[in-house]
Amino acid sequence: MPIWIIRHVDHERLGHIPGILDELKLPYRSISLSLNDPLPDLDEVGGIISMGGPMSAYEKDQHAWIEKEEAFLRNVHERDIPILGICLGGQILAQAFGAKVYKGSKCELGWLPLTKVGNQDDPLLKDLDLPDFFQLHYDVFDLPNGAVNLLSSELAKNQMFHLGKSTYGIQFHPEANETMLSSVIPQYCKDMPPEIGEEILRDVESKGAKGRVFFLQMLKRLFN
Repeated sequence: MPIWIIRHVDHERLGHIPGILDELKLPYRSISLSLNDPLPDLDEVGGIISMGGPMSAYEKDQHAWIEKEEAFLRNVHERDIPILGICLGGQILAQAFGAKVYKGSKCELGWLPLTKVGNQDDPLLKDLDLPDFFQLHYDVFDLPNGAVNLLSSELAKNQMFHLGKSTYGIQFHPEANETMLSSVIPQYCKDMPPEIGEEILRDVESKGAKGRVFFLQMLKRLFN
């Protein structure tokens, strides 16, 4: 059964994800909730990757699909089907299980380090080195009941949680590559000094490559 990639805007770039899934020989399909694509039947789901987006998880009055996705993710979780929520996807996932999502102290932007906390033997992170990862978010999430936080950063103490058997939400972007960021930076960073975007893009080749090594191992462990 395929891995379903849930996009929240139709222009969302998938970064390293398609190439990694191809390399792992994992079939996948992509849908966009902003285009009213239907969520898949649970019997056809081998795993879920829920992507990012410019909206906030708590803007349910503006985006009716948020509550639908939350209910869908809870059903997937109940079947012990692997889930990975990235940035907005991680926030929606946390919110689906009762956690609060809210504005952080300021925007967390750039290639930034993470620190391991909690269970150092978690199956997705054990023995993996952490490179700097791309971050771009204004909101942060609290932990759902029963979840364990695994990673932290200076501005977001909860950067990666593990809930149940194989449900994970992350705040950072291990999928970031040059194609993705060349689209994201002009769209989402236009109110920031241009040198910030230039610096991010200048480092994408080296830092994005290290992130891909990490992300390949992470997805291999989650979906295999």
